[in-house]
Amino acid sequence: MPIQCETFWKKMPPVTMGYLIITVCMYLSCMIASIALDNWYYSARVFDWLYLSPKQIFEHGQVWRLLTPHITPQSFWSLICMSMYVVFISFGIERAIGSARFLILFLLVCLLSSLITCAISAFFGLMPGISDWDYLANWWDDAACTGQTAIQLSLTIMVFRAMKLKRTTFCCFDMPIWLFYIILIVMCQLMMWPMWYGIEYNVSAIIIGFIVPVKFIKVSAINEFLSRTNPQYSQPGQNADQENLVREIKAPEAPKQRRQDKQWGSKGRTL
Repeated sequence: MPIQCETFWKKMPPVTMGYLIITVCMYLSCMIASIALDNWYYSARVFDWLYLSPKQIFEHGQVWRLLTPHITPQSFWSLICMSMYVVFISFGIERAIGSARFLILFLLVCLLSSLITCAISAFFGLMPGISDWDYLANWWDDAACTGQTAIQLSLTIMVFRAMKLKRTTFCCFDMPIWLFYIILIVMCQLMMWPMWYGIEYNVSAIIIGFIVPVKFIKVSAINEFLSRTNPQYSQPGQNADQENLVREIKAPEAPKQRRQDKQWGSKGRTL
């Protein structure tokens, strides 16, 4: 049966629930500390120790930065919008493939996203000639918060690959799946400030979405979950029993209808 909004939070899987709680607590703790100290600069300083910084990771050994950027919201509105999207998509995947497998997938996405971002930043930020451009040179030194963007992009692409979708509906418009990918990437990029900042973060998430094997997320389990929660979605052959039952119910109606037509015809001839 479809997922009910009133029971959604009660049925939320543990990994998804834990991720949501940690993300909210990370944001609120820094905000409360800033208000208590009457110094908003304190919040910025705390976030600076959590953001993704390739230079700090590889030159100073601050390895926690490989994970903390993905649980640190960029802003209040980012916390609201991105958390809701990630929670809903994570809910379905975790219920379909199990909490243990989803936890491994979640950590894999976070670590690979950070490592690929560092590799891209090192290439463009340290390569002689290329690093002469100020915009690219800052990629290695900057500390930035990726938020839930990498998880959103990666999981969305993985699920669509698993479902083998060719087309989808977005904002009431039917479109090819590749066009939806472009729109999703542009929307994630527009959430950056400035808008042309952090391209390498989104690129790394896209790479992960396409390189992680689809078999890892159990295609059959996701299809079964979708057919169970969304009556309009079904795979070929899933509703064969229901179709046979409908045919059996409708089959006796045809002779009955013919008998009625014959009776009316005989009455007409008698008249």
